[in-house]
Amino acid sequence: MENNMKISSNIPLRDCLAVLAVIALALMIVFPAASTARSGGKLALCLSNLHLLGRAWMAYQEDNDAWLVGLSTYTGAPYRWVEVPLYTPVYGSTPVASYAECNLTYQLNGVQAGKLFAYTQNVQVYHCPNDKYWLTKSYAPWISYYGSGCMNGEDYTARNGMNITGFRSVTLPSRQAKQLVCVNKYNQIKNPAGRFTFIEEDYADHNQWRCVGSFVTMGSGYWSWWDWPAWYHNGSNTLGFADGHAENHAWQDPRTLDLMRNGSLTDHTVQTDNKDIVYFNNGYVPAGW
Repeated sequence: MENNMKISSNIPLRDCLAVLAVIALALMIVFPAASTARSGGKLALCLSNLHLLGRAWMAYQEDNDAWLVGLSTYTGAPYRWVEVPLYTPVYGSTPVASYAECNLTYQLNGVQAGKLFAYTQNVQVYHCPNDKYWLTKSYAPWISYYGSGCMNGEDYTARNGMNITGFRSVTLPSRQAKQLVCVNKYNQIKNPAGRFTFIEEDYADHNQWRCVGSFVTMGSGYWSWWDWPAWYHNGSNTLGFADGHAENHAWQDPRTLDLMRNGSLTDHTVQTDNKDIVYFNNGYVPAGW
């Protein structure tokens, strides 16, 4: 029996090499396929998260006479979708004093205290499975998704309760000056299917550990990134839209991809004639140009 289990030494070397070559080829096919499957599974989960956040965002305005939930954690923005890291999971309670205390428990307190948690009921919905920043940087947020600054977010200059009155002006490539109107009611949004609500943002590079929740662009004119997309899906991002759908968008310009992969020490990165910026800016302005 033992002799029957041994490989015969009479098999020609070329046949052994041929068998090994077939095995190696099979491994080359199987392992990348498995990796691709895992990557695709995480992307599907990420899209599901954005879809659930979109449903929660939509349900909130339906329950509140079309008023949009606040997509910023800055002081003055009422009815915030998430809170900054808190000692207790209670909306409006005391925030942690410094990034040194910005642990996962306090971060999740802020998630649970936010106005959308009543609709999501799951902290995992706020986190992309490919987002590893929170494991490597003490101040990095658990939250992977950020709300559009113009969707009742932080992109305004004056606010009195829910009323927002101050808007930045941007000169378009056509040289027309246009305001970035920040909306606070659903019926103010033009073309909801084309306007962003949430996006994966590379926030950790900014080291703004308490200012989670909102995404702003066009900080130094039309052709500039202020915040930029995160490198969680190998050059693409999941985006949520105001009609509730979510999709994966692949960025094209090498400058966008380099910024996503490597970050920048300078905010407001200018990238003239970047088609990715055109796409993003069009989706960023809910009231339209």
